[in-house]
Amino acid sequence: LLLCEKTTENKEDVNPIETKVGGTTFYFPSNKKWPVNDETGKMFTPVIQINFEEYKEHFPFLTKGLLQIFIDFDQDNDDFVIKKQSNNIDIRFIAEPSKAKARTITPDLDNVYIAGPYKLNNREFLSLPSAHSRHDLPENHLFNKWSWNKVVNKETSERMWSLYNYTEGLYIEDEFATRIGGYAPWITKDQTQICPVCNSKMEFIAAIGTDDTNFKLDGDGYMMIFMCNSSKKCPGPSEPSIIIQTY
Repeated sequence: LLLCEKTTENKEDVNPIETKVGGTTFYFPSNKKWPVNDETGKMFTPVIQINFEEYKEHFPFLTKGLLQIFIDFDQDNDDFVIKKQSNNIDIRFIAEPSKAKARTITPDLDNVYIAGPYKLNNREFLSLPSAHSRHDLPENHLFNKWSWNKVVNKETSERMWSLYNYTEGLYIEDEFATRIGGYAPWITKDQTQICPVCNSKMEFIAAIGTDDTNFKLDGDGYMMIFMCNSSKKCPGPSEPSIIIQTY
């Protein structure tokens, strides 16, 4: 079981360097502008800003800095993995953010899709592995020994994975809730990414869910963020992988 943080809507979004989902007050240093799609001229949507200093207990390998992710939701986001090289995303990592040096950029709201703002609060809950978890668990983990396809109710033909995923009080991943830390909330299959440098499994960082945000995904589900910081040569927060899974 792992602890993670959940989300609440935040109308008073004023601190530019705090962790937030959506909104228009991301941190912009003097040398950065609002990201724009060069082909269409549309401004990218702010998706999430994570201040790692707030989550030291979750990510001891990265204790400071801001990760920012912007996505162009007017582009085709059907690919289940979005990386920094994709033309519909802008990923930024600011190692030394300074609230005193933050500046405000007011976007043209007719030229950008905005969701939120939402604030990650400190409502901790226990995160369980998904019934689809495979690659993100140790080989000897109990979940890898269960017969997930076994029929547990002959009258309804309900199977083990369905019982686990949807029984209230048994499995608490029963809503598509935004969270930082914990296990990746896989809803179709385990797509844990492998670092191209060290070949290690990337670390799950956060998931933006559709039940507590209004980002335009093709169904109910998540945008999940993974990164690898296993060695000094690994891409780290400057090149995370974004995985979209929906029903």
